[in-house]
Formats: sequence, C-alpha cells, structure tokens
Amino acid sequence: MSNNEIYGPFQQDPNAAQFQADQAREFILSKDPKKAMGEMIETLDALHNVYVKENETLKKADTRSFLELQTQKIQIAKNYQSGTRQLLERKADFVNTAPEFKRKLLEKQDKFNEITATNLELLGRVKKSVVRLNDRIMDGVRKEAQKESVNYQKTGKLDRNERPLSIGINESA
Repeated sequence: MSNNEIYGPFQQDPNAAQFQADQAREFILSKDPKKAMGEMIETLDALHNVYVKENETLKKADTRSFLELQTQKIQIAKNYQSGTRQLLERKADFVNTAPEFKRKLLEKQDKFNEITATNLELLGRVKKSVVRLNDRIMDGVRKEAQKESVNYQKTGKLDRNERPLSIGINESA
C-alpha cells in the first residue's frame, strides 16, 4: 500500500521521503558500548518527541498532522525496536558500561512509558468519538428510512411502517 493510498487527500510529511530512504537501511548500534547507549538514548528521545507531537495533534483533533507523523513514528519505532534487540543480544558488552548511561536510559524509558500511557488514553477518546459519530449517523439514516418506508395493511390499505428498521453497512472496504 502506497503512502498516497494511506494519506488520501492529505499531504505527506515533508520528511517522509527521507524516512522512506532510511527504512531501506537497518539501524545498527555502534560497536562501542558507551556510544551505543548514547544512540539508544537519542532514539528514545526521538520516539518520545514524536509521541508528544502526536498527543498534541490528538488533543487538537488535527487529523492531517496526526497522519503526517505516522511515517516518522513508524521509522523511529523500528529503530528503537532494532536497537533494543541489539542491546539484548550484546548485553555482555554493556555490563561494564558507565552506570550513568544505564540510569539515564531507564529514566528515559520511564518518561516514555508515561507519554505512551497518555497516548493510549487519547487514542481511546478518539475511538469513542468515532463510535459516537457512527452511531449518530446510523440513527439518522434509520429515522430517515423509516419516514419514507411504507407498508400495506391486511386490508390492502397503505400504512406507514412503524416497525424498527434494520440497516447494515459493509465496512470491509
């Protein structure tokens, strides 16, 4: 699926081309453990900042900005996941790493966990809003269909349809 299909009429993030180019190469941590820890801290900071921006767009209900952030968020999340995997594979290399790096990384992870909890809460609100909007639209459609629906009585006379109407929509598209 292309980005145009995902974004539809919305403009793409101006940095999307750079992120797509970066997707072709895997995120590789430096061999030096201290430098690798620094790279992971930078990656976590970048992911944290994207979530902060995303939370702001969700609070403002800014769909365009929200969609523009997704390419960037996906790339940074892949880098973080790759870096985490590499840290776990090389954990013996990090045993003697300076404790301040470990402490700083753990602090960053705690802050990141807080921002993702907020993000999940905001996404839940958006989901509820979409469900409420859908319900209002469907109620309006049902009422309108019921107004225009006619029925014949046993005697053959024309009668208004007073029964509840079932309207289904195929949302698989």
